[in-house]
Amino acid sequence: GVQSDQLTDLLSHPLEGVRKMAADSLAELLKSNAGAVQETVSMLKTMYLEAKGEGGTFTRSGVALALSSVAESLTKREMIVLFPTLCSDKDQGLTDPDEGVRGQMTHAGLRLIELHGQSCMELLTPMFENQLNKADSGTWQGDLLKEGVVIFMATLSKFLPKGDPKVSSVVQRLLRTLATPSESVQRAAATCLTPLMGMLGDAEAVSAVVKDDMEMMLMGESYGDRKGGAFGLAGIVKGLGISALKAHDIMSTLQSAAGDKKDPRKREGALFGFEALSEKLGRLFEPYVIHILPILLNSCGDADENVREAADAAAKAVMSQLSGQGVKLVMPALLQGVEDRAWRTKSAAVDLLGAMAYCAPKQLGTCLPTIVPVLSGAVSDSHVKVREGAKSALSQVGAVIKNPEINAIAGTLIASLSDPEKMPKALEQVIETTFVNAVDAPSLALLVPVVQRGLKHRSTDLKKKASTIVGNMCNLVADSKDVAPYLSDLVPILRSTILDPSPEVRSQAAQALGSLVRSMNDDQYSDLERYLLLTMKSDDSLVTRQGAAQGMGEVLGASPVERLEEVLEEVMLCCASALPHIREGYLTLMACLPLTMGDKLGDFIPRVLPTILGGLSDEMENVRDTALRAGHNVVDNFADTAMPLVLPAIGKGLFDEAWRIRASSVHLLGDVLSKITGRNWKILSGGSVEDQDEGTGDRTTEAKIAEVLGVEQRDRLFSAVYMLRSDVNPTVCQASFQVWKSVVQSQLRTLRTILPTLMDTLIECLSCGNNEKQVVAGRAMGELVNKMGDRALPDVVPILQGSLESEDEDQRAGVCLGVAEVVANCTKQQIFNFLEDIVTTVRTALCDDASEVRASSARAFDALYKQLGQRAIEEVVPALLAGLDEEGGNAIKGLQQLLTLRGKIILPFLVPQLSAPPMSASNARALAALAEVSGDSLSSRIPTILGALSDGMDEGDDPPAIATSAEKVVLSVPQDGVRLMLLELIRRLEDVTTPKTRA
Repeated sequence: GVQSDQLTDLLSHPLEGVRKMAADSLAELLKSNAGAVQETVSMLKTMYLEAKGEGGTFTRSGVALALSSVAESLTKREMIVLFPTLCSDKDQGLTDPDEGVRGQMTHAGLRLIELHGQSCMELLTPMFENQLNKADSGTWQGDLLKEGVVIFMATLSKFLPKGDPKVSSVVQRLLRTLATPSESVQRAAATCLTPLMGMLGDAEAVSAVVKDDMEMMLMGESYGDRKGGAFGLAGIVKGLGISALKAHDIMSTLQSAAGDKKDPRKREGALFGFEALSEKLGRLFEPYVIHILPILLNSCGDADENVREAADAAAKAVMSQLSGQGVKLVMPALLQGVEDRAWRTKSAAVDLLGAMAYCAPKQLGTCLPTIVPVLSGAVSDSHVKVREGAKSALSQVGAVIKNPEINAIAGTLIASLSDPEKMPKALEQVIETTFVNAVDAPSLALLVPVVQRGLKHRSTDLKKKASTIVGNMCNLVADSKDVAPYLSDLVPILRSTILDPSPEVRSQAAQALGSLVRSMNDDQYSDLERYLLLTMKSDDSLVTRQGAAQGMGEVLGASPVERLEEVLEEVMLCCASALPHIREGYLTLMACLPLTMGDKLGDFIPRVLPTILGGLSDEMENVRDTALRAGHNVVDNFADTAMPLVLPAIGKGLFDEAWRIRASSVHLLGDVLSKITGRNWKILSGGSVEDQDEGTGDRTTEAKIAEVLGVEQRDRLFSAVYMLRSDVNPTVCQASFQVWKSVVQSQLRTLRTILPTLMDTLIECLSCGNNEKQVVAGRAMGELVNKMGDRALPDVVPILQGSLESEDEDQRAGVCLGVAEVVANCTKQQIFNFLEDIVTTVRTALCDDASEVRASSARAFDALYKQLGQRAIEEVVPALLAGLDEEGGNAIKGLQQLLTLRGKIILPFLVPQLSAPPMSASNARALAALAEVSGDSLSSRIPTILGALSDGMDEGDDPPAIATSAEKVVLSVPQDGVRLMLLELIRRLEDVTTPKTRA
């Protein structure tokens, strides 16, 4: 009806999906309308025949799909109608010009046979035999028809019971079909034999089939007969099982035929058999490979060209099926054959090694690292046949390369293996090639021998290029394990190359060595690590140590961080070794790690940087230079990402006691600030410390530094740099000046900004026990006051006063030293402006409980005296005198400190004050205490002091206590004052008016 017509129209639709749905719908329609089946089949046949030609492909495809779909609804009558059309050599059915339609027609026929074959066997079998009995037409249509009919017949035969005579008849029919000179027909017939062998049911029949097939294979007159027999044998054995090889003496027969020196047909046929068996049985045939290998070796050098070609094809087939274990089994025999003295054996072994290029990809990666070097050596053999065979074998390796980039230059690579003069060109082409695909195992097999020769070459340029290729090669492989077989050859060469005199070669070789790490096992890595660490200790030359350090750096960079953790302690210990060449070697490694490890080194910076900074103060200049280079690399690579780790170590180094560490730390800080601001401090800070105060920075620079570091950290670092401008070492001084000038625009403005932090820094340094640091801080304090004057003092003096209240006595002592520097660098007018605050600070400090603070305050008083003279004494000493009576006070100790420093100017002021009558016990004690520290300045004052004390023993408030003090004074008189003391005592003895004094 109308619906059927619509569906048949859709069978010609351009989209296969639509055609398939139309075919399925037509099948459903026929299931409910069985009466329309005959008419529909006739219509489909007509459609197909009318659609012959290029324009009817879609229609013919739709008809084939429809026949498959409606197969269930067909009857024996329709089978009679359809199969003559299917089995025709008139460009229809199995011989359709379109490959897709042929496949669909074959599928339709198989579907029909599977559903209706049993009921139609008597009808179809004569039809198929008739087609197979036709003489070979020599056309492609004839070959396709026979191939399809063979498949149909084999499918039909499965409906026969086991042992049915018709099975034997079909088998014999297939054996005759094997003689068809068409490989596709022969392969189809052999495939059909496989399931039928188990249906013969008679051992004698099976033996007869095997015998007939073997006779065709070994004694066939034509190439086609022998080839077809080989395919048939493989199909028979596949059907019977691998045990048939022994049960029917197949292998022994083939081996005997292969050794028949008289009949080349037998030798060729046997080799065809080996090839077909290997292809059909796959890994099952592998145990026999080692037995036929000598046959293949001999046959590759056969005098008959056809035999040699058959041996070559058999070798390729055998090698393509080998497993990893199979490769291991055959490889020793082949390698031994290459070493044989007989050139024929050597040539044959080379041919078989070349055939191994056809191994499965996994096995190919295992065998090629062994094969290609052997073939590379064979291209230089003395015999021309061996040389040509080796070149041909290498070409076979090149032919299986999957990487298109390497495939394009494979010819050049192979040529370079036989002609060393072509090696530079080969290396150049590899380097110039842009790789967009992964490098496969065959590509590596060709690349590595060329690279090895380049690494061993005398030319620096070639070694550098070869090293570059190794590094790139390892990054391009899909699986790092592909490189593993080459490690035993590449690593020793690279270990030597990293010690090359050329820095560029060393660098490239080190990178190549690092790239190989991913392919190493633990033992290989440990051996390499021990070698590099030991070589870094070498006393041979600087080049040797640098090369080993570069190599170790690249190796660690390519390894997990755990491996650095394992060796870090050893590395840091060696950086502090007693031997300078070891320190230099391991610090070179420290210089390499930031460049090779990148962010992975970040967590180790707090441990690594102190070691580097320690090397900056080394007594050997080359060690110091290496440490500084390491520091620069750390800053360059971690100034952005690990700022919190880098800056604390640098900040600590700025205050180190060793000037070299301070200088290097300033340099490193300059690098950090340059990274932040993008301004090179070495370029932008030319000049000397005597230059003007204005710097080359700007507000943007300072703001950016504050943004990145934070205001607090910026102020601390700026304060340190400013202080180090006054360093006792000129190198530190100059570097600090340059850094300061590069980041500061207006010195006065910057100083006012950082003043609180700067004062804390200076006081802290003045408070430390390091004399050199105190000097530097004092100089900086003085310069600060000198530069800023009245603009600084209103802030500086209160800060000093406030810091004097600290519980830390070292800090209080530092405050006093700071006051001394401030006073020393102020004008008299400035001092008078802040005199009350300064004097109060000095007085308070002179009465401090800590002797260190009192000593420092005496220095502040001394500076004040130098500026104000007698005014300083008048401002400070009376207050101390007034505090002598305070219980638990330290006024007397303060006066002692002043007398120690300025006895000759203080004592004349004190003696009249303390000697004034009436003498008190407290004054007497003060005179005794002061006498102990007055030294020579006491001599001239002895008469006055003794006179006052003598009167006090008569008229004082506590004569016994005054007498004790007088005794202490007498004992404190220096040598040059003894005479005056005796004269005063004698005078007092002669004074008859004072009997108590005489007593």
